[in-house]
Amino acid sequence: MSIAGSSEHLLGLSLDRMHEYLSWPADKLDPYQLAGQTQVIRAVAMVAAKVGGEAARERNRARILEELAWR
Repeated sequence: MSIAGSSEHLLGLSLDRMHEYLSWPADKLDPYQLAGQTQVIRAVAMVAAKVGGEAARERNRARILEELAWR
């Protein structure tokens, strides 16, 4: 699943709708809007952490394969 697909699946919102939630000024939100914005931030952070972890593993894998190739 793509990064965008993962984000959309976690919240059931389109990327455009998530962008709209993130553009709201936090100091002017009612409790329900603030909760929605918080959930979008949480989902984006989770997906970003997963992608970052996968990228780090791939870099590590490439480094190890390169080291093995030089032996």
